Amino acid sequence: MMKIIGLDLGSKTIGVAISDDLFLTAQVLTSIQRTTLEKDLAVIVDLVAQYGVEEIVVGLPINMDGSTGDSARKAEEKIKKLRETFPIKIMP
Repeated sequence: MMKIIGLDLGSKTIGVAISDDLFLTAQVLTSIQRTTLEKDLAVIVDLVAQYGVEEIVVGLPINMDGSTGDSARKAEEKIKKLRETFPIKIMP
C-alpha cells in the first residue's frame, strides 16, 4: 500500500506523521532530533524505504496574514534538498 509521510520541519526536531491506508488520517510516527542536514536526510531516507512512502508533504509555515517569512524560506530550502534526494512527489 502506498503511504504518505508529513514532515514538520522545526528548528530542533522534525515531526513525522504517516497516513493510514485510506489517506483519511495521519498518525504520529516519530520525532527526529535535528543534527546535520545529511544525518536528518539519512533518517528520512530510512523511513521512506521502511514504510514504502511514495509522497512527502512538508509543512510550510505561513504568517497569519498569508505572507511567508524567514521560517517559510528555510522550509523551502529544505524542500528543495528533499526533491534533490528523493525521486518521489514532494509537496509543501
